[in-house]
Amino acid sequence: QGTSNRLNLLGNYENHYETMLRMFSNCSVVLENLEVTYAQKHHSLAFLQSIEEVVGYVLIGMNDVAVVPLGNLRLIRGQSLYDGQFSLLVLSNYKRNPASPSGYSGLRQLQLSNLSEIIRGAVKITHNFLLCNIETIQWGDIVDSSSEPSIVLEKNESRACESCDPSCDNGSCWAAGPDHCQKITKLQCAEQCSRGCRGPKPSDCLDHPEHEHTGNTGPDP
Repeated sequence: QGTSNRLNLLGNYENHYETMLRMFSNCSVVLENLEVTYAQKHHSLAFLQSIEEVVGYVLIGMNDVAVVPLGNLRLIRGQSLYDGQFSLLVLSNYKRNPASPSGYSGLRQLQLSNLSEIIRGAVKITHNFLLCNIETIQWGDIVDSSSEPSIVLEKNESRACESCDPSCDNGSCWAAGPDHCQKITKLQCAEQCSRGCRGPKPSDCLDHPEHEHTGNTGPDP
């Protein structure tokens, strides 16, 4: 079913984690909201790997884990939105840690490498002092650009990050390594195209003489 607890802590950290574990283990579709909150360093979030679709919003907040493994999440529908606006909200996933070189521990990777569509709602990623690569993502390929949703990304310049793998399209990735490239799904047309395209080059424009009146919107016959 999902949850609507927002950033409320249910009892202590262990009780809160056990509630998440019971709710989302062996789950592929979340009918309401996916809220991943208050996970501590020693907590395993491997149970999130089975989730493929969320009907409401996704909230990742106040966690002290390095990785949130949502590698199979493909679709966020946004039928309900956090604060009436956000379908993906990632905030304040850190703790002060004097023993760490950066002075913090917390979220370093959002492993959302299969996320290809957010049907409705905005995106906000803020106050995650160790989170890397999020600014490389082509959000226009994921959100519904026709509704002009806001994309709020706060980047911390002081963190040390690995670059995206050279195989990633346009240098877009969720984390370092070839398995974490962003999967581009929308066809990127050249700026010269006014009526769509069948590929990325100017010669692929549908109003190019070669393709005039063909109705072809892909590379195949």
